[in-house]
Amino acid sequence: MLVHDQLLIDWDDGLWSRWAVSQGTVRSLRVPEPKMAMPGPFIVYFDFDDAKINLAAEGAIDRISAAAKKAKASSILLQGHADLSGKSKYNTILSKDRVDAVSTALIGQGVPRSSISKTIHGEDEPEVKTEDGAPEWRNRRVTVTFK
Repeated sequence: MLVHDQLLIDWDDGLWSRWAVSQGTVRSLRVPEPKMAMPGPFIVYFDFDDAKINLAAEGAIDRISAAAKKAKASSILLQGHADLSGKSKYNTILSKDRVDAVSTALIGQGVPRSSISKTIHGEDEPEVKTEDGAPEWRNRRVTVTFK
């Protein structure tokens, strides 16, 4: 318990308890624990022209799954991206396949399907700007954000 001026502060049963002491009277001021920021965002990278989960992606998905469970994330947004190599329509499909692969892997690790939402960006939001047709590994990704 901390005493600061005429305010006593204590942690009890998941609530911060504060008591105001004024003119010999103690008054309880219970407030909920402050919300902590959600971890992330996380990024899962993919090989060129591929939506398969490789070894590096497996490790990222393990970390994402553990963080989602620890943070009790009720809403997880998956955003699929592609680089500028290939046609735009193909890259949109590839981004969807990447998002689906990450979603399937997270569900396989116990993340509730109902907590996952998906957005497909294709080549529209590159992490690194490149010339059209230039492959860039940092643009081949799924970004995972907890809400």
